Amino acid sequence: NMKNGSSEDNHLGRKVIAVERYFYKRPNPNVIMIGRFQGVISEEQLKAAISKVRKRHPLLNARIRQEKNGDAYFITESVGEPWVQVIDFDSIGVDDLLGRAVKELRTRHSTEHGPLIRFVLFRTQNGFDLLVNSHHMICDGLSLYYLIRDIFVHLSTPDRKIVPLPEPVIVENNLPPSATLKNYYNKLILRFNKSWAKKGIIFDEADDIRLHDKFWKMEEGLNITHWNLSERQTSSLIQRCRKENISVHSALCTAFLLAQIEVQGKEPYLRNISMPVSIRNRLAAPVGEAFGLYFSSFKIKFKRPKEKSFWANALAVHEHIQQQITDKNVFTVYMQLKDLHPTLVDSISFTRYGELEDKLAKRLLRLEGDYTLNTGLDLSNLGVLEMPDNRGLLILKDIIGPCCYNEFQEKYLGVVTLGKMYFTVTYREPVVSKSVVESLKKVAMKHLGEAVGW
Repeated sequence: NMKNGSSEDNHLGRKVIAVERYFYKRPNPNVIMIGRFQGVISEEQLKAAISKVRKRHPLLNARIRQEKNGDAYFITESVGEPWVQVIDFDSIGVDDLLGRAVKELRTRHSTEHGPLIRFVLFRTQNGFDLLVNSHHMICDGLSLYYLIRDIFVHLSTPDRKIVPLPEPVIVENNLPPSATLKNYYNKLILRFNKSWAKKGIIFDEADDIRLHDKFWKMEEGLNITHWNLSERQTSSLIQRCRKENISVHSALCTAFLLAQIEVQGKEPYLRNISMPVSIRNRLAAPVGEAFGLYFSSFKIKFKRPKEKSFWANALAVHEHIQQQITDKNVFTVYMQLKDLHPTLVDSISFTRYGELEDKLAKRLLRLEGDYTLNTGLDLSNLGVLEMPDNRGLLILKDIIGPCCYNEFQEKYLGVVTLGKMYFTVTYREPVVSKSVVESLKKVAMKHLGEAVGW
């Protein structure tokens, strides 16, 4: 339960759980989504709508307090209004928005002062675009869509009452019985914690700022590419996938696997696709539309597609994914992090970028495995989302995102389906060029088009 508290108070609010902790000290924890709208609003109307959704989603009001023992809590005491910047344009194009999204990916949220979310409103004479930039500790891709939709609802119907959501059960207390770890791993964690606790290492906000600045000096050249299918193309793809008994996600994986081989060659890492998986309905008690971090991610290694027909390849991909997506695999990362000492989880980022020299932290980093480019694509498909009521004066036209950046994944592809299917790729130019990303888009869409018959 998040509540106000003083430093003498033992229960400052809800404790930050380990998977949130994983993003707490990362230098690149931002997730961005942009809603594009037709219609006119004022800054006051937007702020009033944001104020209402803050009552529905408590994490929008949070900052982090870290205790002397390293435990961290979400607290709401002394947290200001979210930062809202308003920019007026005669006209604005997608490239302008993508350029700002790149800048926002590099912008640091102060976890100590909060809030962990910020907004940019771009206005033209007959439309507006709302960019939401949130710290990954408090959100996932679906959370950002629900938030944009809720803001839209309160802008469209200002008299509408706020519907607070029931407080979700904390994920770590809500794991399904099938989420287990091998016994040797539990023993290893106990040994790690015992050795680590003696060191008394803790990272403060000054350490975070130093790490953030160092990271973004190294990681220049971010870029984002965005496109969409038409409504007709989208519905024909969904219908054909149903007919073939495979998921749209499997068809997208197949199209991009084939495109990567054709455009980029046979490098082994290109056969690895990372998949964020929503855990909202996999938990013992589902969390519905709560705003928070409710996803898991794991990497699947695919064989090179060998069949002549796209759908035969897609079926093989689909079956491989289904075998891998078990509760045990989905919750492995939760189980591995759950009992680790909190500041040992923090040490992963500081060790990775040379800000901490410690044998134990290095060993953990090796176990965790992410210290070199190892994945061709992270395919974050939010699925078919429910369109808000578009019959009023305001109309939601387009969604860009989710955008986020992970240096161990060559390309991050966010896919959202709202009538049309929207694709947004975040990548870094020194690693993969814009022309390669454009070719991948072209070839992947050609495979889908030929398979569906656009």
